[in-house]
Amino acid sequence: MFRSVEGQAASDEEEESWADLKETHKVSRSLSSFSCCRSGCDDKMIKKLLLYAGKSSNIDYRNTTVFLTEKVAQLTEQIRFKDREKENINMEMNKIKSPLLKELQMKGEELEILRMDLQMLETERVRLSLIEEKLLDVLQLLQQLQSLVGNL
Repeated sequence: MFRSVEGQAASDEEEESWADLKETHKVSRSLSSFSCCRSGCDDKMIKKLLLYAGKSSNIDYRNTTVFLTEKVAQLTEQIRFKDREKENINMEMNKIKSPLLKELQMKGEELEILRMDLQMLETERVRLSLIEEKLLDVLQLLQQLQSLVGNL
């Protein structure tokens, strides 16, 4: 009698294992209809999904499959929404960024013009300084000439 109970228990475990495997395969096939699951999910992932779905012995695979299918569809829609949101943010950022970049470019051009003006002013200052030295030399020579003429 003990052997028959033990055999029945082993048979039940085997049957339950077979049912889980069959359910995993059906869920995998159902999920493959989604673009994100076309490459196929491994058994570990399917088992995690089934565990996430709250799989227990009183929930049949159809409910689990429906739940997982709805969850994947919901997550796919969330991804699409986030992608659209990202595109909108990028467009808004470009609207703000474009005038700022133009202004920055203009400021850069103004800065370059101011640098050139400063360089020209510096060159002019040096030129005037040289002229001043020459004028001082000429003035000194004129004074020497005047004192020579005054001595004669």
